Amino acid sequence: MNRKYLKILIVLISTLTLFSSCKKDDIFGPGLPSGRLSGVLKFESSNQPAKDIYIIVTDTISKSMYLTYSKEDGSFTVSHLATGKYSVVPTNDSLYCPTQIFVDVTDPNNTIVPDILIKPTQIPVVTIDPVTSVLAVTKTSIQLKALVNHGYSTVISRGFKYLKKSDTRDVTVSGTTKNITTASDPWTLNDYTTTITSGLTANTEYKIVAYVSYYRGKTSTGARKVNYAYSSEIVVKTPAI
Repeated sequence: MNRKYLKILIVLISTLTLFSSCKKDDIFGPGLPSGRLSGVLKFESSNQPAKDIYIIVTDTISKSMYLTYSKEDGSFTVSHLATGKYSVVPTNDSLYCPTQIFVDVTDPNNTIVPDILIKPTQIPVVTIDPVTSVLAVTKTSIQLKALVNHGYSTVISRGFKYLKKSDTRDVTVSGTTKNITTASDPWTLNDYTTTITSGLTANTEYKIVAYVSYYRGKTSTGARKVNYAYSSEIVVKTPAI
């Protein structure tokens, strides 16, 4: 989506959120909250302003959310806030804030948020090994566990790919995919477990990799770009009996 129109959409969403949380008299009368919070977003490494970063401000009690973005000088402001405690979270696929930020707002005052320092996210690292990652093996199934260091990146999906060892093709490209689903496979931000069964036969060696997909960068159309991180390859053999 074009950035200009995305900003317009965010303003509209924020306005609708505000109106939906107010009584009719509040919208048109003196009851409209007039508290504000403002601050500056900066890069931790250079202390320079970070522009065009979207920021989510959330009332910790009512869970009402307000969206804004940092301007050219890194500054941002959210208006029409009622008295309360708010979390302030910059959101970007390539950047993150290493500390949680909470601010007390008192209507009708303007609350200054201490400078928010953001850092680059890291490419996720996925790890499996033939000893600790292979939980169980039968003639037609292999139970696996992978460890993930997400590096504060936005992970979209996770899973394994596998292929017979005798197949010379690249397992990351041509392997059978087993996606992790929240309905049947246990996973957290730091690990995931599943059992692969499709196409497995007894007394056969399989090369296996774990993967996660994550957002980083933009496509030529401006959409969020999906990337993949893979573990090193391991080989597991199913028993003959």
